[in-house]
Amino acid sequence: YDPAKDLAPIALVGSAPLVQSGKLAAIAVTSADRSPLSLGADVRGLKEGTRIAVRPSVVCGQCTHCRAGDSDNCTQRKGIGVTRDGSLASYVRVPAENCVEIPKVMPIDIAALTEPMTVCAEAIDNANISSGERVLILGPGNIGQGAALFARAAGAEVTIVGKDDPTRLASLARMGFADCVDAGERPLDEALAAHLARGRFDAVIEATGSPAVVQQGLDLLKKRGTMVLVGIHPRPVLLNLTKLVREHQHIIGSYRAPIATWQRVVDFLSSNIDHAREMISHRLPLSQAVEGLELSRTKSASKVLVVQ
Repeated sequence: YDPAKDLAPIALVGSAPLVQSGKLAAIAVTSADRSPLSLGADVRGLKEGTRIAVRPSVVCGQCTHCRAGDSDNCTQRKGIGVTRDGSLASYVRVPAENCVEIPKVMPIDIAALTEPMTVCAEAIDNANISSGERVLILGPGNIGQGAALFARAAGAEVTIVGKDDPTRLASLARMGFADCVDAGERPLDEALAAHLARGRFDAVIEATGSPAVVQQGLDLLKKRGTMVLVGIHPRPVLLNLTKLVREHQHIIGSYRAPIATWQRVVDFLSSNIDHAREMISHRLPLSQAVEGLELSRTKSASKVLVVQ
């Protein structure tokens, strides 16, 4: 990585105390031994010791969208922790504009949820949920959990479904969600038969990444309803498009959130610390990071934070 190619001032940050899949989740502008590191000469609005969350998507500044002031739609963006060094590196260079200040009163582990929670907020924004609507969340992992929190905050009646997922459904129950369903091996329409007796759902949020779930979710969606896809799928999905057309249903893909969403999410987390804390099931030292990955893979964990 060549810092000279960056079009924004650089904030040099030390080893992240919290690691999230190699991404910078929540960090302080200090070195691993807590001694301050130097900020780039042109950095404005940040001080040594500032607690920040990092937006992992770095825009190019040169494409048509960036030049038009629409950097949210940059076509050449790079991901910190994906195509650029992330928080598993000893030191990481981060454009200052990607640093979002975290309130001093927010626990650092809660701040580590900022980036995934922006994904959740974007999903609910795309669903355009109104108060009193019935929303089905497919997948009780961290994205499903965060989507459930934002849907509830929007006034929706929330149902969350998992498959052989008692640990993560229990986390949701502790977050105050009473309508959690473990479908097991049952088809979704069978597992949710009692719910469907009241009619199909106004919106469905798919956060499983399981291709077989998408059509089942559409079958549970009302006419002219919206399904938001947040899961990352390993292969193409076969859909009954004739039925979708005749039902006037909408499918929206949802991924990263606009820059403006980040401060709203920070404020939301600050006001919902107790519920957000239930999203974190494990805090492990770096020496047990592989164990944490296995806990996540087997659905034995909700969110695993690696503390360095």
